[in-house]
Amino acid sequence: MLILVKKSTIVAFFRLITGTVEIICAALIYRSRSPKTILKLSALLGVLGPLVLLGSLIIGVTSLKEISPLKAVALIIGALLIILGSSV
Repeated sequence: MLILVKKSTIVAFFRLITGTVEIICAALIYRSRSPKTILKLSALLGVLGPLVLLGSLIIGVTSLKEISPLKAVALIIGALLIILGSSV
């Protein structure tokens, strides 16, 4: 059976999952006494956030019918530059 899901539902699900992961990691960081564990969890969250941002952006751009391919590529490159600029 084929189930059709709207792209906005997929993006909302991604955000729900990452929000849940962030809350769980925050609780683990709060309870942790090991700097190594805290650093690993923070690194996980630091990677997860931009990946979800990029994934959501790609899903959103692909759902737009009236956008030209050049503008879509420019949007994705812009998002990558924002991620790169915020990590330096």
